Amino acid sequence: MEASFTPDSQFIMIGTEDGKIHVWNGESGIKVAMLDGKHTGPITCLQVNPKFMTFASACSNMAFWLPTIDD
Repeated sequence: MEASFTPDSQFIMIGTEDGKIHVWNGESGIKVAMLDGKHTGPITCLQVNPKFMTFASACSNMAFWLPTIDD
């Protein structure tokens, strides 16, 4: 299991053995999202890029996560 804080420590992302990413609020400990990257194995790395509001997750393959803007 891999864990990563956002640079402002506002969120904690935890990659699990089943290839999903759980996002928790760092201040209140409330789960705010569960993302399914369809990874084929356990997530071994999570990295955040706050400048572009993106992050990457990896097992034997890599997923890039991009924000979406709902109109």
